[in-house]
Amino acid sequence: MRFFALALVLVLVSACATSSPWEKLNKQQQLEAYTNKGQGYLNLGETQQALADFRKALAINSKYAPALHGTALALAAQGELALAEEFFYKALKASPPSLVSQVQLDLAGFYYQQQNYPQALHFLQLASKDIYHPNRGLVFINLGYTHIKLNQPVKAIENFNLALKLNPSQHWVSNE
Repeated sequence: MRFFALALVLVLVSACATSSPWEKLNKQQQLEAYTNKGQGYLNLGETQQALADFRKALAINSKYAPALHGTALALAAQGELALAEEFFYKALKASPPSLVSQVQLDLAGFYYQQQNYPQALHFLQLASKDIYHPNRGLVFINLGYTHIKLNQPVKAIENFNLALKLNPSQHWVSNE
């Protein structure tokens, strides 16, 4: 009987030790923890594990923009283009103002990779309006490249020059 009790205690202790620490947090903290964990996996290229964590976050709040955005990026990386596009639009719809331009920039990149340059241009132009975007210079660089693909060299040069004005340390743009 003592052996059975000891085994039961060990099973209970091991079950506690294997649960995620954020499962003891409130729902908002869990949401952020799962999303951050998913983003970490995504940064490592582990898209399946990233999707599993984004799914856990979305089970808590199905309209949480960072988890929707991460899901879109993971699906795009896996080549699930139709699903990725669907999640990009869900992320755009759910995004607070502070995230909108980043989702627009990533959606533009998504379209650019598919050689859908008019759509890429559209979302880059939207993202360029956010004067607080931390990578606004990059938005204009991407606008320049997109204008090149659309055979609009004058507009491309204008955007590269604007990128240089915003961030003079991006001197490599001047070689384009």
